Amino acid sequence: MVEKLFKYKIAGKLFGPVSLEKLILMHHQKELGDNVEVIPVDSEKNRTILLGVLIKALREKYSNSKKNQTLKEFADQVGAPLNMLMMHAKNAGLNYESSDSIVYEEHKKILLEYLKKLSKKNKKQHKKSFTKPRKKRFRLSYLTWPSLLFLLVVSLIDIDNIKVKKIIETQSIEKNIHNKKNEITVIERDLEEGYRSDYDSDGCPYSSDLFPYDPDECYDNDGDGIGNNADSDDDNDGVEDVFDAFPYDASEWTDTDSDGVGNNADSDDDNNGVPDVIDSLEIEFNKVSREKRKKVQYALLNKGYYQGKIDAVWGKGTKDALIQYADKNKIIYTLELIMNSLLKDLTIPPHIYLEGYPQPTEIVTKHTYHKGGWSTRYPFKIDTSGEKSYFVKLVDKQNGTDAMTILIKKGEKFNGKAPAGHFGLRYASGDYWYGEELLFGPDTQYKESLSGLHFYTSGNSLNGHTLKLYQVINGNLKTKKISGANF
Repeated sequence: MVEKLFKYKIAGKLFGPVSLEKLILMHHQKELGDNVEVIPVDSEKNRTILLGVLIKALREKYSNSKKNQTLKEFADQVGAPLNMLMMHAKNAGLNYESSDSIVYEEHKKILLEYLKKLSKKNKKQHKKSFTKPRKKRFRLSYLTWPSLLFLLVVSLIDIDNIKVKKIIETQSIEKNIHNKKNEITVIERDLEEGYRSDYDSDGCPYSSDLFPYDPDECYDNDGDGIGNNADSDDDNDGVEDVFDAFPYDASEWTDTDSDGVGNNADSDDDNNGVPDVIDSLEIEFNKVSREKRKKVQYALLNKGYYQGKIDAVWGKGTKDALIQYADKNKIIYTLELIMNSLLKDLTIPPHIYLEGYPQPTEIVTKHTYHKGGWSTRYPFKIDTSGEKSYFVKLVDKQNGTDAMTILIKKGEKFNGKAPAGHFGLRYASGDYWYGEELLFGPDTQYKESLSGLHFYTSGNSLNGHTLKLYQVINGNLKTKKISGANF
């Protein structure tokens, strides 16, 4: 029979393995207290048991057993004097107050094990006492032969008696050892049967009971050391069992349509025939601002996926357009990802998404002089990149007023005349023109030159300027961004 082994924990460190009997002996000798945690070595899970609880359970199991005997009955059984047995029990760490004290089965095993060791020790001493004496040489005279012959006969008789006595004692010891081994085997079998039983009588077998000495607990679903009955969150998913539709499944906690499939695994949580990914798109679409919803519809319309109104309302047209665009561009059905792709590098007129914003007007390249009195005009050319339209201002350095403004349509150039003087240069750019008050709308970009422009006469030469409002190699027009208020 395989011996039941345990490990025990002291100050967070594991010791062992040792047998159950060794644990009980250490407990009786006060080497281990009741609160020391012990762990069965052959257990599938590292469940811990208090040593005191384990010993108490074993005593309770055997308290009504017919095999329990008084010390006097046990002494009669093993054929040992009562006082001698009490002395041996004390040496083995077991203290009995009287001959009527109960000898529990686990105590029997400890005592029998001790007696077994004691028998082996006595046997060794017995063998040692019959070691042949060292031969001594001595001379004999003829007068001593009769005496020696007599002594030899007597010695042979004594030796034979001693050998017979030794054989009888050896057989008796071996018989006692055999009987004690049988008794220990019975105790081990009883202990093993105890492990297969239900100590706490909760209907949960020991083999599957994670709390074998707690009648209120049996299982610990999340392995947190708290039994399912006392644990308010058996699957440790952060949702208490009273609100958890799947209290033993950490990956699920809600079942919206009550179809037995958790929302995380269910592809149609509300069972409306529309996959959750499409339902999620509708929810996300309705959560964003009205401006963003209009921008999405405008972008889908601009790219040929949508033919409906730009009204920021979710409908079949918007849903189908989003799905078609996502499928074609291999985008996950998430509104944020779809929007990022749709609106990238796309300029949307403000009147599309801003309530009450005016319609843009057609841009015509033209210039305006805001002050008269200049008799001489100097050459002034402006070249744009063709990506944006521009509104350019020459600002009088002396009083900060506008001397000249120029509107240049995207893709066109300005070739005209400028008045004489020192001027600051500012310009705005955009796609849609809403007049000199709103310029290119909310998306207008503003810049200012770090150096001014000087238009003057030198001898017979009229010194003007040619500007390129885009980046060129070795360009000398340095600018900075400014706000609309500073424009």
